[in-house]
Amino acid sequence: MTASEQEMIRLGHVQDHLQCVNARIRTYRAIANTTSSAVVAEHFHQCADDLAAAEQKIGQRVMGFADVR
Repeated sequence: MTASEQEMIRLGHVQDHLQCVNARIRTYRAIANTTSSAVVAEHFHQCADDLAAAEQKIGQRVMGFADVR
């Protein structure tokens, strides 16, 4: 297996992890939107916002790396 093929496999793994992060964000939003507690809702909205910001930053770096290749 070439180094380029190994890099593409690693990029695929990163993309798989990003999909898991997106699922977690959706779960947090669902919890926040269905709870009766404003404190819990705010907490889960903040968690989702933090994860979304991190996911976006990682995604941009991954795509930037893939474009360089």
